[in-house]
Amino acid sequence: MTTFFAGIVRRRRTVVLAALLVTSLFARLLPRLEADFRLERLYVLTEDTRDQYAFFKAAFARQDEQVTLVVRGLRADGPGCLALEALADDLHRLGMSRVLWYGAVVPGLDCRRPGELGALLSRNPLFENLLWNPARDIFLISASIERDQNRQASLRELERRLDEVISRRAVPGMRIELTGTPVITARYLDALERDQVRLLPAALGLLFLLTLVVSGTLIGTLLFFISVVPAGVVTLGIMALAGVRISSLLSVLPVILVVVGVADSIHLLTPLADGRGSSGKDALAGTFGRLWLPCLLTSLTTALGFLSLVATGIPMVVEFAWVTACGILLTWIMSMTLFPALLSWMPPKGPSRMSVRTAPLLGTFLAIITRHRRAVLVACGLLVVAGALTWRPLSATVYMVDDLDAGHPVSRPLRDLEAAGFGLFQVNLVIRSPGGRLFTPANRDWLRAFSRFAAARDGVARVLGPGELLDRLQQEIPVTVEDWEPLLQTETGRRALAGFYNGEVRAAQVLLFTGDLGTARTGALLHRLQDWISRNPPPFEAFFTGTTVVAHRSFAAFTAGFWRSLAAALVLIWLVLLAASRRPLGAALLLLPSLLALAACLWVAGRLGWRLTPSVVLVFSVALGLIVDNSIHLVGGLLQARREGLDPAAALRRAVTGPGVAVVLSSIVIAGGFAVLALSAFRSIAGLGILLALASLFSLVCNLVLLPALWHRPAPGSPTPPATPRPASS
Repeated sequence: MTTFFAGIVRRRRTVVLAALLVTSLFARLLPRLEADFRLERLYVLTEDTRDQYAFFKAAFARQDEQVTLVVRGLRADGPGCLALEALADDLHRLGMSRVLWYGAVVPGLDCRRPGELGALLSRNPLFENLLWNPARDIFLISASIERDQNRQASLRELERRLDEVISRRAVPGMRIELTGTPVITARYLDALERDQVRLLPAALGLLFLLTLVVSGTLIGTLLFFISVVPAGVVTLGIMALAGVRISSLLSVLPVILVVVGVADSIHLLTPLADGRGSSGKDALAGTFGRLWLPCLLTSLTTALGFLSLVATGIPMVVEFAWVTACGILLTWIMSMTLFPALLSWMPPKGPSRMSVRTAPLLGTFLAIITRHRRAVLVACGLLVVAGALTWRPLSATVYMVDDLDAGHPVSRPLRDLEAAGFGLFQVNLVIRSPGGRLFTPANRDWLRAFSRFAAARDGVARVLGPGELLDRLQQEIPVTVEDWEPLLQTETGRRALAGFYNGEVRAAQVLLFTGDLGTARTGALLHRLQDWISRNPPPFEAFFTGTTVVAHRSFAAFTAGFWRSLAAALVLIWLVLLAASRRPLGAALLLLPSLLALAACLWVAGRLGWRLTPSVVLVFSVALGLIVDNSIHLVGGLLQARREGLDPAAALRRAVTGPGVAVVLSSIVIAGGFAVLALSAFRSIAGLGILLALASLFSLVCNLVLLPALWHRPAPGSPTPPATPRPASS
């Protein structure tokens, strides 16, 4: 391979022009990229769940299409009623449908007769905690947007127009807040864009500074960052061709590609800067010729760590997995072609101060480890036992609004309303009878019994469905109605059950309004409801669906998919290591420090009280592929030294004080680059950064302590040789 890289150096202008051509071709595709942060992209749906959810979305207005105005500072009197009526009229003029407020659902209510308001609200308790609170000082106006408006650009324009309505209608003492899934989606996108504008430059800037410090070469650092650009552009172009949209996970793709590439660049620049008397181009070809395979293996294991996430089956995670894996391999290709071509014009002049100082420290550290290897191995075993005994299991509870702190402007209105007793989330029971009647007396008795049972369950704020609405309508009619089907075909009947009954498909829905219960309580609630239905079979088809139900099932599938993903990552990475070492036990040994590092991360997360959220789940497969790189470079240095004829002890010293220097420096850079993500306002991104930074540092410690203690084999009867550190080199 030295000959290949010598050819790269000789044809460096051709290589650079080819990289520019490819970059320009793919850059033309970048305007096609769009962002998509819908919650549905995290759903994992079985065939039955998918069909039921599709039927529900087609038949009824959905929770993710509802905008809500929260009005505080008014009373249930004439001026307050007129103010709410004006806001409702504004929503109608904006083209929104199913505008609900107490004036639209309470029969006989007239804002111009304020003396009747209190009594009318008291006689209609169905919508209490849905449209007004018991104290009657918080009022909600909800409305549904058109389905073609449920896109990022349309949602932002809708939010702007709603903000104009709020500004125009605001009066002293009245406070209006805007919330609902479409509004949250638009604000989530804005918050994420602000987050990326703030974090990406900081992360990339810190990576540049750290790389500069540890490599000691400004030119080499600049040229590496330039060589990463084509890989990033081509990856984004492939996304555009494949129709992949930017998600919250893919928004950190530039940082991931630079971090992975930086690790390889340090392993290349550190021995290259040493030079050992070779001319610049010869040293360049020789260094890349020796290290292309270890760098390929590290890039391959990292890519497989990401690619294993395909096993989760979650659409957004699957896209993140294969796109990132593709980007990592493209980064390696550019590191092995464009980077040496650029370096050949301005090769580094000498080793960095940090690498020179690190080598003797590692030599001293190695001497201590090998002199006390048995004590070190015993101490490692005791630490593992102590960690197992003191570990706190992570709670698997996940919430619907889980990615932002409670005080964040996006989530605060939801938390405030939930604290006030409003049920903002829905469990939808869909009932349908394609060939028969839904609202016979027997069917209505079943609905009443179900509503009574559901309303008494923990976490359910209100149950509202056709049964409750028909019972209320019966109170307004002096004649007892036995068969409601003919009345429901009239305009009056359709208006009475609007949003709860679809006569065209003979289906209705019962809404169970809840708070953000989390997966544990939601699972318990659904289990009890399903158990009641099993013991009391309905006279029609009935199933639970809706955003809350589908999200809950997806979170459960996510956790199951995590184990599949981690197992897939272990097997794939072990196979790569086996192909490289051709020794099953040796391949397993290379995985041991990484597994211990991940266990340490899990211990820290448990002690800090973290929950097993999707962001925490996906980190472990990713981190395994990333941190096993340290073991690969150390064993690569060891095998290279053995091939040069060194005895085992001397080969170990060569590996630790040579490639080990680059392992230390690259781990510091990786940890620093990912640590910046901890400043994100989004828990998924912050958790990704914190755990990957910790995994990098824990892996460094495990590799430098455990592997030398396991590998060291002094000659029989000879003392442990003293450390004779040499300058950092391959």
